[in-house]
Amino acid sequence: MNFFVYYIIFFLLNPQFYTNIEQKNQYIDDFNRKMEESDFKGAIKVFERLEDVHRVIDTYLRLDAAHAYFAVGDTAAARLHYEYSKDLSDPHQASISRNQLGILALMRGDSTEAIRLFKSAIEKDNDLQAARYNYELISSLYKPRRSLDQQTPEPEGGAQAGDSRDKELDPYDSENISRERALQLLDNLRISERKGVISGKNSANNIEKDW
Repeated sequence: MNFFVYYIIFFLLNPQFYTNIEQKNQYIDDFNRKMEESDFKGAIKVFERLEDVHRVIDTYLRLDAAHAYFAVGDTAAARLHYEYSKDLSDPHQASISRNQLGILALMRGDSTEAIRLFKSAIEKDNDLQAARYNYELISSLYKPRRSLDQQTPEPEGGAQAGDSRDKELDPYDSENISRERALQLLDNLRISERKGVISGKNSANNIEKDW
């Protein structure tokens, strides 16, 4: 009885509690709508307002936010929110997060970490074809760089200014494929991931009032 009275007093003294829940639900609805419209910048603005209202954010909604950040090229924020969602109880969604973290690792030049994450994504969900494709592609393209004393010195004057994307391949040398083709595949991979990852929406519809 005393417990029930406590709740009545709490709600009477804190009417903003109802308002916050309603506001949070409105933000979630707005976020989902903007994601469906592919208005990723708008979705990010709504998500950041939602974070200001409630610091505890549903992990599935964070995954969608990560997709939005990825789509606009904010890789630091995308990585942060994919890290939050990589251990979701849903194996498929956790696998998607790990696959995306692998793409981000590849984009910053860490091919070893990318391969590890792609493999982890496959282990989480063996049916995620994107992760399997990425793992097999990157594994076949790169091998550990030869030690410096094993490398053949370039002819004098033979060094050329490289493509800026070469930095992404620094930890590895391409194997059985030209460097130009490897760079092209890397670009195609990045573009296809950016387009394809937005197709599924995971956000919870609303926060229920369960009192």
